[in-house]
Amino acid sequence: FREGRALFAALVDDPAAEAHPRALAKALTAAADIEGWLGEPARAERLYLRALALARAAGDHARVVGLVRGLGTSALDCGDLD
Repeated sequence: FREGRALFAALVDDPAAEAHPRALAKALTAAADIEGWLGEPARAERLYLRALALARAAGDHARVVGLVRGLGTSALDCGDLD
């Protein structure tokens, strides 16, 4: 997963990615999932939130639902039960 982390980090941090918001939201979601699997829920949360903003702006309701689920998992992993 560490190699995937590096690849996705380079992709989502590339300024050119902003020109493709739907693809960027998908890449951010995958990057967040990897961070969660690697035990970095706070990093995952930041990526999920960035993807969520893009998904909402695009009206991608299915992705919004998945991202809210991911945020919930990250919150649980951080011990945030409120």
